[in-house]
Amino acid sequence: MEDHLFETFSLEKGNRLLDAGCGIGHVAIHTAQRGLHFQGINVVDSTIEDAKRNIRKEDLESAITVRKTDYHHLDGFEDDTFEGAYIMETFVHATDPEAALHELFCTSSITAFADAKLKDTMEQTDKHTSMLSNTCSEEGVLAKILEEAGFKDVVVQNLTKHVTPMFRLLFALAYVPYLFVKLLGLESRFVNTMAGVEGNQGRKFWRYVAISARKS
Repeated sequence: MEDHLFETFSLEKGNRLLDAGCGIGHVAIHTAQRGLHFQGINVVDSTIEDAKRNIRKEDLESAITVRKTDYHHLDGFEDDTFEGAYIMETFVHATDPEAALHELFCTSSITAFADAKLKDTMEQTDKHTSMLSNTCSEEGVLAKILEEAGFKDVVVQNLTKHVTPMFRLLFALAYVPYLFVKLLGLESRFVNTMAGVEGNQGRKFWRYVAISARKS
């Protein structure tokens, strides 16, 4: 996915991107090694510290910075601060998808994001992983939201076949722990375990897509 993201942006060395929901920094670290600069944002303090530690280990502090910010509220950045922005596998947690995309539109000149889309038949997975934006998972809805936010040239690419082996491995590793989690009623505390197993069980209902768009 990192390579797909890099190719989608087609940016030059030194260009600056916003990693909205940067996690522990893996996407930014991988891509920064190809010459891009990043501003990572997250809302979880412990995750931000993990990201900073990983960035230091790779000696990329001059290329990547991380701070606590919610991608629904990017007023701390000037308009067109970034040449690009993306949300990688965290847009499913957006409480207001329209507002989040509007914020990205204002802060960047190009935007791309990638996300797993799950249908409403996977309600239990959604419940435990707080995937609130799966209400937007019907065909064409996310593309429409992007267009309504002002983006043009919206392109949807189905990358499911590329991530299916990873999901199968996650299922295999998580299944036994999953049984204990269910038995003990700890679903809300082990969300990745729940998603790994129940997401795979509902695999015929989901697809993994990359959606890119540009400002006119």
